[in-house]
Amino acid sequence: MPLVLDFMTKQALDMIVIEGLHSSMGQRTDTFKVITAHDSEDLKERINNTVPPIVAISGVVAEKAFSLPDNNVPVINAMTNSTKLIEKIENEVLRLKN
Repeated sequence: MPLVLDFMTKQALDMIVIEGLHSSMGQRTDTFKVITAHDSEDLKERINNTVPPIVAISGVVAEKAFSLPDNNVPVINAMTNSTKLIEKIENEVLRLKN
């Protein structure tokens, strides 16, 4: 872990994308989140345990049909449309900067 932290603090990075860490980052309001899940039940649980900003839903669940009431978070399959997911993240970051 020290090598990763060393790299992140010594580089001029605009953005860092880290997979995992939901238990420590899910309740932070200063961190953009892409929620991933295996199925709709897993997704419902993760959404209920995550505070905004939620940028998108992705992962295995993005390949499956599901519905979530009152959810305006886009579903983007990173495996088939990673460009769209990256653009969505960049747009959200830029929107908050302005």
